[in-house]
Amino acid sequence: MKLRNSISGKIGIALVMAALLPSILAVFLLFNLLSTHDQLVRGHLKNLSRNSGKILDSWKSLLLEKKRRLQIEARLVTVEFEKLSASGMIESEIFEILLEKYQNISIITLLEKSNASDIEDHWLIPEKGIIRPTIKSSSQRQILKKKDLRFVAMYFPVKAGTLRLIYAVSENELAQYKTLADIYAENEQMLSVYRGIRKYYWEFFFIALLLIGIVSYFSARQILKRIVRRISALTEASRTIARGDLETQVKVEGEDEISRLSEDFNNMVTELKHYRSKTRYFERMGAWQEVARNLAHEIKNPLTPILLAVEQIQEKVPGDNPSYERLVNTAAGIVKEEVETLRRLVEAFGNLARLPEKKSTNVIFTDFMEDLKNIANLTWSDTHFQFISEKIVDTIIFCDPMLLKRAFLNVLENAVHACELQDEKIITLNSFIHNDQVIVEISDNGTGLPDQEKIFEPYYTTKDKGTGLGLPLARKILLDIGGDLSAAPASIHASRLIFEIPLKSSEVT
Repeated sequence: MKLRNSISGKIGIALVMAALLPSILAVFLLFNLLSTHDQLVRGHLKNLSRNSGKILDSWKSLLLEKKRRLQIEARLVTVEFEKLSASGMIESEIFEILLEKYQNISIITLLEKSNASDIEDHWLIPEKGIIRPTIKSSSQRQILKKKDLRFVAMYFPVKAGTLRLIYAVSENELAQYKTLADIYAENEQMLSVYRGIRKYYWEFFFIALLLIGIVSYFSARQILKRIVRRISALTEASRTIARGDLETQVKVEGEDEISRLSEDFNNMVTELKHYRSKTRYFERMGAWQEVARNLAHEIKNPLTPILLAVEQIQEKVPGDNPSYERLVNTAAGIVKEEVETLRRLVEAFGNLARLPEKKSTNVIFTDFMEDLKNIANLTWSDTHFQFISEKIVDTIIFCDPMLLKRAFLNVLENAVHACELQDEKIITLNSFIHNDQVIVEISDNGTGLPDQEKIFEPYYTTKDKGTGLGLPLARKILLDIGGDLSAAPASIHASRLIFEIPLKSSEVT
C-alpha cells in the first residue's frame, strides 16, 4: 500500500508535520527577527565604527598638524639661533630670547657634535643630565613637576653642534587619541563577533531542526506501531466477522479512543451475535409455526369422527358377551385418552401458530408482578410452593401485558414441575434495571436445566406429558415486544431464567 494511501502513512506525516511546523515557523520568525535585528544592530555598529574611524582620523590629523607646526617652528628657532650666534651673542642669552619668544618650547639644549644623534624626532621623558645649567631652575622645576605631560624632542644640526628642542605635549591629548583607537578597534571586533554569532545561530537552529525531525520521525514510528497494530487487529477482526465468525473479540488496551472503539466493536459483535441468534430463532419459529398450523389442521379434523366412531362401536357391542364388552370398552378408553392427548397437542400447536396480535403499552411493573403472583398462587395452590419476591423495582415497562403474563406463567409452570420431587418447593423472583431494560430473574430449587441450548427449541421436552412449546412460546413473546428470555448458569440442582423487558416508551402515554 502506498504511503499516502495508508492510515499509518497519513498519521506519520501528520505527527512529523505537527512536530516540524512549529519549528519551521520558529525558524521563519527567527529569520525575520534576526534580519530586523541585523539591520538595526549591524547598521548601528557599522555607523559607530565608521564614525569612530572618522573621529580617530580627524584626531590623528590634528596631532599630525600640531607636530608639523612644531617642526616648522623648530626650524625657525634653528634659523634664528644661527643668526643670533653669528651676531656674537652667548648661548644663555640666545636661549633666554628664544624661550621668551617661543612659548611652546620647554627646553633648548645644544649638544656637542660628538653627542649628535641621527635619530628622528621621538617622544621622551627629559633626563636631568641633558638639561643645561643655563635653563632657569624655576622653569626646569615647573616642567618636571607636571605629571600629565609628554615631551617631543627635535634635533637640528647647527654650526656649534646639534640643537635639541623639547616641546611639552598634553598627556590627555595622547590618551584621548589612544581611547578613540581602542573604541574603533572594539567596534570592529564587535562587528566581527556579531557576524560570527549570527552564523552560529543559524547553524544551531538548523541542527536543532534536523534533530527535531529525526526524533519526530522515530517517535512517530514507535507511536504508529502501537496504533497501526491495534487498527490492524480491528481490521482483521472485521474480516473474520465478515466471514461469519461472530466469536471474535478484540483485545482492549489502554483508555484512548482506539480502546473505546475496540470496546464498541466488541459490544457490536456481541449485539450482532445476539441479533443473529434472534433472527435464526425467528426463522426456526416461523418454520415450526407453519408446521404447527398444518399439523393442527390435519390432526384436528379427524379427531371428532374418530371419537364418534368409537362411541358407536361401544353402543353396538352385544350385551351377552361380557368379555368382548370389556375388551371394546378398554380399547375405546385408550382411543379416547389418546384423542384427548392429540387435542391438547393440537391446542398447543394452535397456540404456537396463532399468537394474538401484540398490543404493547406502558405498564406499571409492580402492579403487573402483583397480578402475576396472585394468578400463580391460584393456579398452583395445591402444589404448596413458596413464591418469594426478593426485589421488585418500581418502574414502568413497555409490553403487551396479556402476552407477557402468558410468558411468565409458562416459565413458572416449568419451574413448578421442576420442583415436584423437592420437599420444599421454592421459586424466587428478583428484578433490577440494566441498559434501559428491566431484568427479571426467576430461579427454583428443582432438578435444573438439562440442556440450556435446547430448552427454547420447539418440541424439546424432558417431561412425559410435555409438549416442548411452553418456553419457546415464552421466548417468542419476549422477542416480539423487544426483549428476550435466556437461561443462566445456576447451582447443580436449580435453574435460572432471565427476562429482559423494555422500559417505558416515551411515544406511549
